[in-house]
Amino acid sequence: MTELKASARVANIEKMMELLEALSFTKHGASVTDLARQTDLTASASSRMLATLHQEGYVTKDQAGRYRLSLRFLALGARYADQLGIEELCGPVLKRAAEDAGELVQLALVEGREMRYVARAEGNNRVRVVSILGKRVIPHAFAAGKVWLAYMPTADALKIALEHGLTQLTQHTITDVARLQRELEHVRAQGFATNLEEVDEGLYSIAVPIVVPNRSEIVGAVALTAPAYRLPKKQLKDRLPLLRNVAEQLGEILMQISVSRDEK
Repeated sequence: MTELKASARVANIEKMMELLEALSFTKHGASVTDLARQTDLTASASSRMLATLHQEGYVTKDQAGRYRLSLRFLALGARYADQLGIEELCGPVLKRAAEDAGELVQLALVEGREMRYVARAEGNNRVRVVSILGKRVIPHAFAAGKVWLAYMPTADALKIALEHGLTQLTQHTITDVARLQRELEHVRAQGFATNLEEVDEGLYSIAVPIVVPNRSEIVGAVALTAPAYRLPKKQLKDRLPLLRNVAEQLGEILMQISVSRDEK
């Protein structure tokens, strides 16, 4: 395969993954036109890729022509999560924290140059915050993402943030590099990060880092999210002892998972 063909193949795979990402956040499916718009693909390119995914059983198509991820993806994710032991081992810790706080508590893990939410537990309030399980963390806006960036060299942190794009999600989102750098320095100094309506209007989050014992780098973060009216800014810090305790427990668990994987 020539270098040009190899490059084109990689680009097609990247675009196909963008399609799958977009589908993972559609409750009732999406049309070719919708997906093309979300991924900046042409309708014809989207149609070809979706046809291939449909043929291989990774997406389904209804009579209205709307595509959805198939149960094959659910099975893949469940099988992988089961092998890692994340839900079995981390779930009870997150559940206790969510019950104590009464709010949504989520675990985000670092993988390469990305961070994703991989587990969560709901609080017991009637008005619940929508979970973003499986979603890629937007590092410059999410509290978990800021924690991740803050615990690496500044140059690396800014490079990753720019790779992801300093997209403005709300009027409160940080989109200036100099301001983001100051924010990360502040996070590094205080040991936690907040998201004050920077991703969704009316939602506050606070996150702390997870560091596996005997390892210096951050492996993830645990974040608590609640409506701003239920958890005002001045009360966010009251959740820090709970979150830090959870982070310590999860660090121990993740170390066990890592050791177990290395031994296999």
